[in-house]
Amino acid sequence: MYDVCVALKQVNVMKELLKEIFDDVFPADDFMVLSQAVSEQLNRRLGKTHDSRAKVWLSESMEEMGELSIPLVTLVKRSWTDESFIEKINIVLEPYKDTLAKATKALKLSAKSPFDISMLDDVKAEFRYRDEDLDDIILNNENFNDSLHAIRKALAEGDEFELERAVRALEKDILSQIAAAEELANQITDPYLRAQLLAKVKAAKKQLADLVGQLAQEIPLAMATGDHSKVNALLNEMQDLYNMVSTDLAQNEVMKAGLSIDALLTEIPPAVDLGDALEARALNKDVAKEIVRQGVMARLLADNIDDDEYRKQRILGHIGDMEALQIDLEKATNDSLSSVPKARARLDEVIADLRTHNNDLMLATAMSTPEELLAIGQVIERALKDLNDIGSRGLSSPAEVAAMTDALLRMAKNAKKQQDLARVWASQITDDPDHKKLIESTASSLGKEAARLGSATKALLAGPKDGAAWKDNLENLLTNTGKTSKANKALVGLAFESPDEQLEILQGKIAYDARQLREAVKGKKLPQTAEAVANMKRDVNDLNFLASVMSGDIEDAAIRDSLAKVSANLESLLTNLAPESKKAITDYKANMPALSGTLEKIQDEVASVIKFASSGSPEDQMKKNADAMSKVAKRAQHDGEKGNSAKVLQKVKDEEKKIKKQEHLAKVVASRVEALLPDLAIKIVAETNKLGPLMQDYKLVLSSAAKTPDDKAEVKKMKKAGEKFRAQSALVGDLALQIKASKETAEEEAAEKARQEAEKERLAAIEAEKERIRRQKEMELKAKVPEGPKMTEIVEAVQEMTVVTDKYEVDSSAAGSLLELANRLALAFQQLASLAKTGTKKEMILKASEIAGIIKNIMKHIDEATDGCRDPHLNNELRDMGHVTQNYATQLKIICGVKGNLILEDDPDAGASLVTCAKGLCRGVGEVVKLSQIAKLKAKK
Repeated sequence: MYDVCVALKQVNVMKELLKEIFDDVFPADDFMVLSQAVSEQLNRRLGKTHDSRAKVWLSESMEEMGELSIPLVTLVKRSWTDESFIEKINIVLEPYKDTLAKATKALKLSAKSPFDISMLDDVKAEFRYRDEDLDDIILNNENFNDSLHAIRKALAEGDEFELERAVRALEKDILSQIAAAEELANQITDPYLRAQLLAKVKAAKKQLADLVGQLAQEIPLAMATGDHSKVNALLNEMQDLYNMVSTDLAQNEVMKAGLSIDALLTEIPPAVDLGDALEARALNKDVAKEIVRQGVMARLLADNIDDDEYRKQRILGHIGDMEALQIDLEKATNDSLSSVPKARARLDEVIADLRTHNNDLMLATAMSTPEELLAIGQVIERALKDLNDIGSRGLSSPAEVAAMTDALLRMAKNAKKQQDLARVWASQITDDPDHKKLIESTASSLGKEAARLGSATKALLAGPKDGAAWKDNLENLLTNTGKTSKANKALVGLAFESPDEQLEILQGKIAYDARQLREAVKGKKLPQTAEAVANMKRDVNDLNFLASVMSGDIEDAAIRDSLAKVSANLESLLTNLAPESKKAITDYKANMPALSGTLEKIQDEVASVIKFASSGSPEDQMKKNADAMSKVAKRAQHDGEKGNSAKVLQKVKDEEKKIKKQEHLAKVVASRVEALLPDLAIKIVAETNKLGPLMQDYKLVLSSAAKTPDDKAEVKKMKKAGEKFRAQSALVGDLALQIKASKETAEEEAAEKARQEAEKERLAAIEAEKERIRRQKEMELKAKVPEGPKMTEIVEAVQEMTVVTDKYEVDSSAAGSLLELANRLALAFQQLASLAKTGTKKEMILKASEIAGIIKNIMKHIDEATDGCRDPHLNNELRDMGHVTQNYATQLKIICGVKGNLILEDDPDAGASLVTCAKGLCRGVGEVVKLSQIAKLKAKK
């Protein structure tokens, strides 16, 4: 009933506003916001009502409002500067009034049962817009692509007024998206990651300001000359900027939609089996909506993936498949409800297919293809280790035979999966054919080695269990597990262009896991503790495995041994993590020092792993390649002097392979430092690219000298060309080491700067919190029940809410957070009641904004509460009640802004509006608290 009342109030407000449409004070932007809010309410009722007439009227009202709102507001705005547009307003105004009348009728009809329609007839407009001070709380929500299209259209038509409006709208759209990204960044607890994201947001803001400035300069020229190319180029840059800041948000939304789809699919079979057609069809509609939402966000995410074509195509492919399967789901559900033969089995198949695509879509969203290869590679390594261990122990029992068979199946299954994933991924690589061939050949090697290992394992299982034959079969098994492991690690190594950079990312994740574990243990939160332990184990295992992959590039045996030792130490420390965490939860003071010591040791060992593994970094590899090429070039010259053409040609081929690898490594090195050291990044690629032409020159004179070794002139040319090539190769090697040293210094400076910024933020937050507590205590001391009957009614509404909230206790759950926010809201309303009697209009607006902020936080915790609840009906009820409170919060801000002075002057109508809004908000929040406590009892297990 609440949402119907709110919608009717909003419709009545729109009717009142239309009476002032020819006045200069008509709030056009505010009217657009109300129009959108009413459309959302109509859509919400459309999903709830079962009355066919109401559905038709609701649908028609939504469609007509969408078609008429923008033209009406546009005509009004143009009439402010051109009076000829005034007479055109009535063309749209009269149909709009009819639409609002139809919307009113549809809303009442949609609530005809079990509610009394007469309850809705008393709903009247409670406020009118008379103040222009609301610009800061009214937002323009036009779609970005519509704004982009509007600019191009206005430019083509030469409409300067529309062009100016569209540019402002476009800027506001991007600023809104940047603000959303900034809010997402501020929610990250890791200061380093937060600083990185905030730096990206800051750069986006600067880029936007630059682009808007350039656009302002280029548009007049484009209008005058008719050449729109520069403007279109700037618009494309703004599109790229918008997409860039949208990526993180899109990824988050795809994951949320995926989890929602999974939960909804679980509920469909029980509804069908119970014959609950309404519930089953409603769940189908919800699945369809979530797939549409997921599809929009997934396509936006895919559009911004330019370094992993396979991942991009996977995302797009799964979305297409899910959209097709959603149609099958609806048909299978209806057939099952109608008892069509085999329909129930078909429903299970469709749901299983949808789940498969949904899970893989979320996997592709959350994890890049190299990260998937890394994860599968570890599964293969564990299976290989099991094969080695079981075979070495001997197959003395049926259990050992079964265990070895299981390990073999795991290895074969995942090797096939790894091979297929790598091949399809390689097929998408178009810019580096040599790297593509290397991936394909390595994937093929993995398949062959896995097949040989399968044969060796079967021979061991089927052969004698002792004697010489057993030893031969066991040795064959161990040899083949080693070869398979080598191929597996080689494939994973090819997946990461910069494995040492991935190690640094994993180091940051492990540090974050440690902080999360400390916080969870301190708060005695067992589930969060278990999650933090699991995350740390996963990230440390990723780090160890990737380090073992990189160890193949380390020539120094002592370094390889040291790396193996610290990796083993890390694995040992991980075994202590869970028991020490449990002890620390039981007795924090006594046992936390031991856990802290283990975490510090883990992070020290992680640093050691990175130190040893980085001995094979791309910069080091470039230096090694440069030295090796110089040696080979020297030997080629020696063979040329002896006239050995065959050896010369073979060495030239070896050099050409190394040059290809060097060029690839140069690109990797440049990509790692292009932000920190742009000049060196350009230089390393340019200098490396000189090696190819120099080698071609060297190749010609080598061949010529080898044919005529007695020709001193040819030998001299050969020596000169060789010296030039070796000097260039040495230059590239030295440049790689220079970049490595400079990169470390630049990264240390950037990290220190980020740390300082984070520390400033932390200190500022502490001071702000101290000031807030001081002011709150001061207000509590001064707060008294205000005089006047209407203000007393606000306090009574707050007291009614506290009667509900006092029944519960604040805890660490989402319901506990909602209860805490309700308590804050009670205090804020008491303060607002006092301000309404003795404050100023500005103070009332600020307090209303504070209340709206509390409601915004309530909406976030409602999402948490519903995510953890297994009752979909209760979840819908809780979300609906949250939207009701959100609407009241918006109305409260408008009332305080528009009628603030009237309230202070004891205007009875203005005071009544404030009281009605306060009562509705307090009742809504009280109901949210009560429902969230029920949802907590129905938490998912």
